Formats: sequence, structure tokens, C-alpha cells
Amino acid sequence: MNLCSGGFSSISSGKIGADGSINLSMNIPDGDILIHAGDFTYSGQPREVENFANFFNSQPHKYKIYIAGNHDITYDKEKYMNLKERYHLKLPLDKLDSVKAKFNDDVIYLEDSHVEILNY
Repeated sequence: MNLCSGGFSSISSGKIGADGSINLSMNIPDGDILIHAGDFTYSGQPREVENFANFFNSQPHKYKIYIAGNHDITYDKEKYMNLKERYHLKLPLDKLDSVKAKFNDDVIYLEDSHVEILNY
């Protein structure tokens, strides 16, 4: 019985994350869904986000989902304001949303939200 829509007879997924700074040369297993569960940067530097976005965008998975972790402070304006001096971050507050724009349109970002994929 096919429980999945879109012609999938099974769903395989890969998960990466929570290490503070992802190894961009790591081999990710093939699958339908790739989930990164936070901390794709060490300190939220825009360059770190861009490097991760380039890496994540290049993955072949049909569905790519990422969630910011506590290290990814450019995704949390309040935390950014409190910690930007500590990490020597100079990005103006009104430019923080531009950091997220580095990801392709087919990449899903979750924050206080959910997404339904293949009827799950």
C-alpha cells in the first residue's frame, strides 16, 4: 500500500545539525527529505549563514527543511541585539532578514511553525 502522495512508496530522510558549525564537506545520504535541526553556524555570522545556504541549496533532496538553533543568532533579533557586540557582528538590525534570502525558494525554514510533506 502506498501511504505517500507524489508517487513515493516509502520516505527516507537524513538529519544533520546541532554541532555549532556544520562540516560543509560532509557526505549527506540520499533521501527524499533533508532536515537540519539547528546550529548551522558557530556565532551567526552572515558569512557562516551564506556558506551553509550554499551547501544546503546544493543538496539533491526533494524537500529541504532547516531550523535555526541558539547559535544562529542572526535569526533572532532580540538575541542578536544582546549578543552582537560579543561576537563582533556589525549587520544592522534592519538587514537581518536579508540573511535568510540566501536560501533557494524550495528550502523550507521553520520557526514556530510546521509543514506538511507527503500528507504527513
